[in-house]
Amino acid sequence: MAACTGTESVCSRIAERVAEAVGHHRYDMWFERSARLAYDEGQRRLEVCVPNRFVADWIGRHFHQHLQQAAQDEVGGQVGLDVRIDPQDFLRPGQEERGARGVAGGIPGAGVGERAGGIADRRPLSHNRVLPQRLTEKQLGLGPRYRLDDFVVGPSNQLAFAAAGRLIEEEPASVGPLFIHGGVGLGKTHLLQGICRRMIDKQPQAKVHYTTAEQFTNEFLTAVRSNGLAGFRKKYRQLDLLAVDDVHFIANKAATQQEFLHSFDAIELSGARVALASDSHPKLIQQFSDALVNRCVRGMVVEIKPPDTATRVEIVRVLARRRGISLMETVVAVLAQKKLGSVREIEGMLTKLHALAQLSGMSEMGGNGKKTPAACGGLYEEGACGGTTSGGVIGHAVVQRMMESTGTGTAMQPGRAIKMQTIMAVVAEHMGMTSKQLVEPGRDRATALARALAVYLARQLTRMSFPEIAAALGRASHSTILAAYRRVQKQISENQSVVLPAALETVPMAELVDRLQEAVLKG
Repeated sequence: MAACTGTESVCSRIAERVAEAVGHHRYDMWFERSARLAYDEGQRRLEVCVPNRFVADWIGRHFHQHLQQAAQDEVGGQVGLDVRIDPQDFLRPGQEERGARGVAGGIPGAGVGERAGGIADRRPLSHNRVLPQRLTEKQLGLGPRYRLDDFVVGPSNQLAFAAAGRLIEEEPASVGPLFIHGGVGLGKTHLLQGICRRMIDKQPQAKVHYTTAEQFTNEFLTAVRSNGLAGFRKKYRQLDLLAVDDVHFIANKAATQQEFLHSFDAIELSGARVALASDSHPKLIQQFSDALVNRCVRGMVVEIKPPDTATRVEIVRVLARRRGISLMETVVAVLAQKKLGSVREIEGMLTKLHALAQLSGMSEMGGNGKKTPAACGGLYEEGACGGTTSGGVIGHAVVQRMMESTGTGTAMQPGRAIKMQTIMAVVAEHMGMTSKQLVEPGRDRATALARALAVYLARQLTRMSFPEIAAALGRASHSTILAAYRRVQKQISENQSVVLPAALETVPMAELVDRLQEAVLKG
């Protein structure tokens, strides 16, 4: 029961009435250690003293009607209601006193004697007021990297991202639990942990916990074996936010499902938030109990799909920036075109690229101890030699070497060079024209598109320079060739579509380039 002062028996009975009205679990969570009640008979006013503004705001939003009604039922007639913030009242013996006493105010809608405008300051609080100790990321189960602000949003995941933000910004009762499903490595863990961090940033004293279903299962079994179920349940059922990853892990575990279901219900009844993630939609998880499926689908169920080309472009940029890697924009586009199914695969590709760039940079120094374009053996673009260790920008040759060494993507097959004539023949065939038309002066839309595609593929699949490509296409200057290349790059990065006149078909530029690359490599 919350501590009572003043008319001791009156506020004790008021507290009992509140507990009956809101439920003993919710009452214990918000009043047992976080509130002290005092009733002033002369002023006919109930005062609720709390340790910080977070608790004050929560009680004001969720319990003021229950408190007012309980007080009026107990003493009869109208009763005023104040919330007073006083951290000093909640110091344990021996704690150093810090901060200043005194913030109070009325709760909107509390009746006669209250002040309008919510919780109003009587005296300013010190910035050094005592707050509960904040748990570390490790204690909260969070990894070091994931925040919602760092999540790359695209068509494949924008609904899931919006739902994650809504879970924190809106009241739990209005959104229900959030269930995110999708393939491996698409960002489910990022969203769950980002939700946890957003909650902590918004409400520093909130009880937040991220875990996996496997960890939950192990903790539950350990608690059963050691007679520690009471502690286990207290840990999970008094949270403000529970995030559980890989929830499909408990699919065939009846006892764990039952315990998880009870914890799920207790958390929701207390007005807390729940976020879950799985590889599959809850209705498609084998041996998932009907009761658990019903709880999962009661809120928002959203899917994350593999990223499209435009989203992959941004993911490559973000991950490269996070690693301190400088990439040419054209290299970003090439890497994004690889049909990688997950963000983890993109991370792995960048790890290999970074390692190769550093290794090549260390072993290919010029005579003055600095790397030069010649000494780099074509690994870096002219003017950008030096790699990641000295601020250089990684160019196409490094990417080509990585692909050759791993045998992935658009890499040239070992011992086989791609010829410009092959690229021109493949492009011409797909565009419904001849290779000869690519080198003629024609500037109609279809020819210009075919020529631009040939330029782009030549830069990706060969080591030809822009002047060399210009000569192969019968152009005296390479400036138009460079402009064509950049145009295709922009269309890919912006996920634009183009019309193929020969087939009367509209296709995304990224998809068209993928088709042509495969055709060229098949020879």
